[in-house]
Amino acid sequence: MKKSKSGRLLIVDDESDLLTSLCDILSEIGYETVGFTSGKDALKALKEQDFDLLLTDLMMPEMNGIALLRAALEIDPHLVGIIMTGQGTIHTAVEAIKVGAFDYVLKPFRLKSLDMTLTRAMRLHQLKESEEKYRSIVEDQTELICRFLPGGLLTFVNEAYCRYFGKKREELLGNSFMKFIPDEDYEQVERHFMLINRENPVANHEHRVISHNGEICWQHWTNRAIFDKQGNFIEFQSVGCDITERKRMEEELRKRIEDLEKFYDMAVSRELKMKEMKNEIESLKVELSKYKKDEG
Repeated sequence: MKKSKSGRLLIVDDESDLLTSLCDILSEIGYETVGFTSGKDALKALKEQDFDLLLTDLMMPEMNGIALLRAALEIDPHLVGIIMTGQGTIHTAVEAIKVGAFDYVLKPFRLKSLDMTLTRAMRLHQLKESEEKYRSIVEDQTELICRFLPGGLLTFVNEAYCRYFGKKREELLGNSFMKFIPDEDYEQVERHFMLINRENPVANHEHRVISHNGEICWQHWTNRAIFDKQGNFIEFQSVGCDITERKRMEEELRKRIEDLEKFYDMAVSRELKMKEMKNEIESLKVELSKYKKDEG
């Protein structure tokens, strides 16, 4: 089945009037839309047809949006889900993202805002279409690899990342990696990401983290912001590694240099004092020789 230029949307909302209006409006701006008022009917269609995005209401009688998204992703893991809700709570957003939602939009929504979200979601879908190949590559890497939204909400982590923090993938996704950052370093890390933009999309950063055993460790990250063709931000993708041993060696060398510099300063100071004492002795000898001459 040939897909439309903007993408093929599966839209689910138990309010039939809103569903019809939404399908018509999104069709006018280039999306191919198929709408259902029932989650079960939507899942049946998903088994028979290909879709790029799932746009579903959160509160529905038979099956809510989160349950629908969970079931839909089991059918098509490449599907990108967006939750529509009038209950704009952080808890709702986090729960949806934990299940696998790309984002959520608040009702009533503006068309421009919704279109921007759908555009970003389509870009992510293009990435997810090659996810299996991508995953086979990144899972073999020893580096820590992750993707996340603003605020640090993780949307992808590789196995090395899970092992490092001693967490299962489902425990990490939908949660912010900022909880691994020591409180005193929090603002520094936030400032780093604020400096990444379209003109400067890649930046390196070293910061401390709290490991799975509570130890303070150091990591080096290369952070890249991903944008679509229109310049809209999609997410961050980062590759990191542990540099704790290097930092410890640097600290030991720094202390060694400080000790040697102190020793050198003391030695120089003593040498100067020895010279002063020698000069004083020589001066006293001269004075003594004068007395001897006078006596003679």
